[in-house]
Amino acid sequence: MRIKFGRPSGKTRIAAGMLAAVAGMVAAVAVVTPAHAASAVDCNYTFDNWTGGNTVELYITNNGPAIDGWTAYWELPSPAVLGVVWDANITQISPTEMTATNLSYNAEIPTGGVVAFGWNATWSTPPGAPIELTLNGVDC
Repeated sequence: MRIKFGRPSGKTRIAAGMLAAVAGMVAAVAVVTPAHAASAVDCNYTFDNWTGGNTVELYITNNGPAIDGWTAYWELPSPAVLGVVWDANITQISPTEMTATNLSYNAEIPTGGVVAFGWNATWSTPPGAPIELTLNGVDC
């Protein structure tokens, strides 16, 4: 291997300068992080507990583009048995998982709009707040 010492040629200096400039741009790009957008929906719920059960209402606020048709999914920390339901079709998937879909009159949630639905449930241990809650597959 032959190693040459001395001052680099003009072409070498230009190439080295361009390489340094590109490396600087790559380094600058590598540290740029995108801003996180606000969630398109907010989900808030209320619980009214009574001995052996509760009444729950879920409020969906649309902060993004209009929604035409929705499915909510939630998982509870302990089992509950679904009872009376209003303003949605709710299906109990397992003792701790449920889904709700819109009815014909509340399928559309305009930007800034709110839809609410609710249900009663019975339980042996109060389930508390959902540990997972999504709307159309997006975290609420």
